[in-house]
Amino acid sequence: MEETRVVTESEWKILQQLWQHEPLTIMQLTHALEQETGWSKHTIISFLNRMEEKDYVFYQDSGKARQYYSLIDYQTALEQEIGALRRKTALHTPVKTLALILQSYQLSVKDCQTLIQVLEEMQKAEQK
Repeated sequence: MEETRVVTESEWKILQQLWQHEPLTIMQLTHALEQETGWSKHTIISFLNRMEEKDYVFYQDSGKARQYYSLIDYQTALEQEIGALRRKTALHTPVKTLALILQSYQLSVKDCQTLIQVLEEMQKAEQK
């Protein structure tokens, strides 16, 4: 069976910073994440080294500090997460799984209308 890599929760935190603000140095990542995570510079370096091995990030030397960039985009990372969730929830129907996910969010009326529209479009496509 093909092994699919899944971004860990710690890697998500780093990637989210990079997606929003790249490039970032180790110190910039440390300052951005230390309050939320308590991670030291050395912890960030360890994560970045692991993430380089997984081809999730790369860096460019720019004088004093390395500038880190993401190699995996948000859409790809999210698709990997969804694939992992589908494998984990294979015993449940997709409807039951989606219902549980949706119930875990505070959806606005507009969000609900958007979901209804997506479902209606899927239904129309199915009927063709």
